[in-house]
Amino acid sequence: YYDWAALYVRMDDYAMAIETMMQALKCEPNSALIHYRIAAIAYRQGSRQMGRDFLQQALSMDFSSYPEMLELIPELALDSSVTELIAHYKPHEN
Repeated sequence: YYDWAALYVRMDDYAMAIETMMQALKCEPNSALIHYRIAAIAYRQGSRQMGRDFLQQALSMDFSSYPEMLELIPELALDSSVTELIAHYKPHEN
């Protein structure tokens, strides 16, 4: 699923990329990486609310895996709403 979705992203076919990752989510509903990938693709597609929803779910599931999303769509590292959300979920050190 990951490779197919990445191929669709490279082809700018974000709808198929999201559909592919949604199929993966059915197989592994508790996978933070799938949630991160859906978030990244949704942001790229312009579906900011969907991206935010999946990003919040992913961050609460496994904060440490968020770089996976940035590897797929690197420009999200420059998106202030994405970086603010990541900072909000960052575990606080005592």
